[in-house]
Amino acid sequence: MTTLKSVWWLWAFLAFVPGGQSTEQWFPTGQPQLLASAEGLIALMTWPDYAALAKNLTGPRQVVLTERPALSERARFGVNFVLGGRNRALAVDGIDETGYRFYGDTNGDGRLAADEMLPMTKVDGKYTVRFQSRLTESLNSVTETYPVEMTFTMDTAIPPGQTEPIPVLRRRGTTVRRGTVQVANARVPFALMGHAGIYDQPSSEVVFDLRGRGIDLVDDKSPDRFLVRDGKVSIAGVTYAFRVDRYGRGLALAATDRPMPPRPTLAVGTAAPDFAFTDLDGGRHRLADFRGQVVLLDFWAVWCGPCRAEAPAIAEVYARFKPQGFMVIGINPNDPPADIRTFLDQYRVGGLTAREPFEGPAHTVFRVTSWPAHFLIGRDGRILANEIQATHLAELVAAAIRPR
Repeated sequence: MTTLKSVWWLWAFLAFVPGGQSTEQWFPTGQPQLLASAEGLIALMTWPDYAALAKNLTGPRQVVLTERPALSERARFGVNFVLGGRNRALAVDGIDETGYRFYGDTNGDGRLAADEMLPMTKVDGKYTVRFQSRLTESLNSVTETYPVEMTFTMDTAIPPGQTEPIPVLRRRGTTVRRGTVQVANARVPFALMGHAGIYDQPSSEVVFDLRGRGIDLVDDKSPDRFLVRDGKVSIAGVTYAFRVDRYGRGLALAATDRPMPPRPTLAVGTAAPDFAFTDLDGGRHRLADFRGQVVLLDFWAVWCGPCRAEAPAIAEVYARFKPQGFMVIGINPNDPPADIRTFLDQYRVGGLTAREPFEGPAHTVFRVTSWPAHFLIGRDGRILANEIQATHLAELVAAAIRPR
């Protein structure tokens, strides 16, 4: 049965221009499915390490623990438990012999209460918990309820720049809703990728099967993969503006007479797209200005744990190869300048650093959605590597900088 609320939502989504004449076509999706291949790591820390990190987590979307919960001394703490657009704390307590318990700050009050505990059970030999909930939010005087699903699995991993494994949670929280676009003579399957039940964030992704190869949900460098902030796609020679429903229930397309420029693939061997930036000292540059040098583009943030872990390795490689024509260009998503300079001084990171918002030219053209992200660019301006581990950076740069 169709409710009055869902009728209002569909009307608002389609008829948004004066006179009620819709310029959009609406394409619905199916039910959300948890994407097993999309996995993130959450470092588990002692309370002192968590408290030190929490001091750098500021802003209205960050919810940190204000005091140590009444858990055992074995408890380990982490961040990136994202619900309702807010980054909350989590904890795991227990031992292998008797099992583990998962705590997540579901109500966002900066505490971990007993009623927020979920027991973890063994799946394929590892302790795992499935978190399922329904959240409610009100936007533009309309209240909506939407599902959220995640899994967290106990494991270990070696952080960038280190040699010893640490305890981590493997988090799966990306869900996919699929549909099909039918415009003119084209029939193109698509998939909306959301996190924690939300699909319309600037960094949320839409994958179109533009080349008839099937929907690839793994290759994040694919030219068929778009960010919501991109807002345009070319289908059968026609450029369309697209909008994604916040809860992933569908996609709307509107034809536009402004052709879409070709998108760089960011594939190894292709030309790195150019962009302009201003460094911390006010110097103005373009990426093309560094043709003839080997360049590491390093997208990082002050609050990013992996960025901190790999910073010493990047600093060491820069100092070693700078005399031979190696440059590091760091792109930071608008952290406070004082915090950036403290970070650079602490880790002795050289090169140039620029600040720009998430929607800035470098983040946009290189389609960066998470930090750290790296691109190694050769002397001829072509991409040599688009996925780099800090432990392999020295050998990659050495090979690139070798005399021709």
